Amino acid sequence: MRRQGHTLVEILVAISILGILTGAILFLYVTGGRAVAQGDMRGELLRQLQLAAARMSREMETSGFDSVSMSASAVAMMSATPASGGGPPTLSPDGSIIWQKYIVYWHDSTTRTLNRREYAVPPTTSAQPIENWQSLTLADYTNGGDVIGREIVAFTVANPVDTRRLEVSMTGEQLFRGEPRQHNLKFAIRFKN
Repeated sequence: MRRQGHTLVEILVAISILGILTGAILFLYVTGGRAVAQGDMRGELLRQLQLAAARMSREMETSGFDSVSMSASAVAMMSATPASGGGPPTLSPDGSIIWQKYIVYWHDSTTRTLNRREYAVPPTTSAQPIENWQSLTLADYTNGGDVIGREIVAFTVANPVDTRRLEVSMTGEQLFRGEPRQHNLKFAIRFKN
């Protein structure tokens, strides 16, 4: 006579196989979710860096190279864009650019932000560093303004010898599950004026 049913060993083997398969599926689900979350965070950080870089590039390219001032964590330059807003640069009757404001970018390591501020100046055809304007240092102009990037842990600007360009480097950092994750962005800006 043949028995109906399963032995205890067969049931234990089936439960073990089911447990292993469930564990593997759960592991893949958690790992995939973690990778998606990290990718989203990294994408957002990179987007912030790229937006800040695009704005800086656009404004610096049309600024006066002779007006550039740099420090360890700040850069300032004159801009021909009207102080009242956007629009094309204004030219004098002899065709010279009329400089109308200073634009200052700086990194605040305490708040981990990249900031921007404008200072309107009397219109002039002479591009000069911001220190010549009111006899203050560049550091005196690094307050207030607008935040254009968050979670920025490093910001440097360098001028390679004998070039009319700036090399900018920014590093953003966010914590992911208690561990810092960084993304670097480097770009160069060539001045037209």
